[in-house]
Amino acid sequence: MGNTLGLTNGPSFSGTGAKFGSAFTGGLGTTPGNVLPRTGGFTAEAWFNFTGGGGTYLILGSVDTFWVGMSGGSLAAHFGLGTNEGVITSTIAVTAGWHHAALVCGTGGSVLYLDGAVAGTSAQTAIGQGATFANPIGLRAFNGFTYGQYLWSGAIDEVAFWSGARYSAAFTPASAPYTGSEAGLLALYHLDGDGTDSLGSAAPPGAQIAPNDPAIVYSPYNWQVLAGSATAWNPGAYFRVLFGGSSCTLAFDVSASVAPLSQFWWRIDQGPWTQAAVSSTVACAVPAITTNNPDVPYHRLDVVVKGMNNPAGLNRWVPPTPVEVRFTGIGLLSGATVLKPERASLNIIVYGDSITEGNRTLGESLGTPDVNDAMSGWAYQLGALLGAEVGVVGFGGTGYATTYGQVPAFPSSYGLIALGVPRSFSPAPDLVVVNHGTNDGITDIKAAAVSALNGLLAAVPCKVVLLNPLPTGDNSFLQAAVGACVAPGRAVFVSTMGMFNKTVGADGYQLHPSGPNNTALIAPRVAAALRPLLAGVGSPLARWTH
Repeated sequence: MGNTLGLTNGPSFSGTGAKFGSAFTGGLGTTPGNVLPRTGGFTAEAWFNFTGGGGTYLILGSVDTFWVGMSGGSLAAHFGLGTNEGVITSTIAVTAGWHHAALVCGTGGSVLYLDGAVAGTSAQTAIGQGATFANPIGLRAFNGFTYGQYLWSGAIDEVAFWSGARYSAAFTPASAPYTGSEAGLLALYHLDGDGTDSLGSAAPPGAQIAPNDPAIVYSPYNWQVLAGSATAWNPGAYFRVLFGGSSCTLAFDVSASVAPLSQFWWRIDQGPWTQAAVSSTVACAVPAITTNNPDVPYHRLDVVVKGMNNPAGLNRWVPPTPVEVRFTGIGLLSGATVLKPERASLNIIVYGDSITEGNRTLGESLGTPDVNDAMSGWAYQLGALLGAEVGVVGFGGTGYATTYGQVPAFPSSYGLIALGVPRSFSPAPDLVVVNHGTNDGITDIKAAAVSALNGLLAAVPCKVVLLNPLPTGDNSFLQAAVGACVAPGRAVFVSTMGMFNKTVGADGYQLHPSGPNNTALIAPRVAAALRPLLAGVGSPLARWTH
């Protein structure tokens, strides 16, 4: 809130046709200093309405650092100075009306977005390009230049500056003003009649913990963790952290989400789990310290993605997706810090479909995230049963040769978290488990299974298990695929015959086990079959590491 704009040259604001509230239509706004970080990159974004011609007009910019505006009728961005200046000019037409511009300047290049679509890129960045990062930032014109030079023609609204790369792929611009409490936000100008910096306006100022803070322990293989966001596309993804203070708020980016929103579980200090839907901010109640233990300096926070909407055809693969969980940070009391909890040294990744991700474990009448719970699924339960970190990767409806919605068949998806988001296998998994085949039916899937198996064996050093479809219990095609792969010594076929007793609990299709069936019967049986494959992979006393 300390970066309120200085307003000069007859500033004016108008609510007529504004994007949100009112918009900045006249004069010059100048920050009291350059609010951008000198290292690590930044994101600058604004809504704009352009009424000018083919010249150069500035939405915002700082001398010797960067500017974003219009050049020759197209959105453009410049950064650096002189021979070191980087230039991006869009080839996308700017039509009449309101548009969103965002410039991401990172340590390895820059990206300009127009209405959430990539408008241009550059290998250069303001960082290391002669930028001083010392001059104030002007809104509607350069600060320090003769007033009227490059002056914006039209209106601008909702200007925000962020640390790091807020966007890493195409996105849907926010449909409402930011609250001011979003993690990574450096300054926020609603421009609703004045130049107030609304950072922290919706919450008391405090410590903001970025999603890529090294103290946060994420489930392996199923998160895309960046400076401005950590995104999961699979229920069962989780994270945990130790934090100080008596207040904790989780922040999410829901600009691309549609109802019904994805759900998650949270708990503090091993207390009861609380269900919540992803939203811009979610306050987590911190248990009161008892008089018997008044000096507890840190609390443990656990968060698990519970369930997502999964109707046929819904985009769950091409970011930004309407069902993703995009975590943007943790808000704490001023001065509070975080510490990294221990993590298991064993790492397992489990691939599968709707059964693996815990669909219909709580019922089936609604067909929404309400009846889905990954924590009641057999795959998530393996973490506690085997003393391991488990990355659950389940996409309902998919199989070895079967696609669903925009999610491709398994041989084309195992190496990606989402389209354009490579899956890192670091640290190397100690076991890979695949439970596909249910959606393939009785078709011959040997060739597709061999293709996926060979790819996984090349990507990881451990054993790869092909677990039979749980509803049927046996599949000769999968057993044949294990014998036909490039490294049969590291491929293992495990029959699930008898593991799924449907009379104990299943949905109306007799495909999805109930939560109690998963947790009390199926998960222990699967763990018993997998446990011998982990023999000698670390000792029980060495399965936790910092």
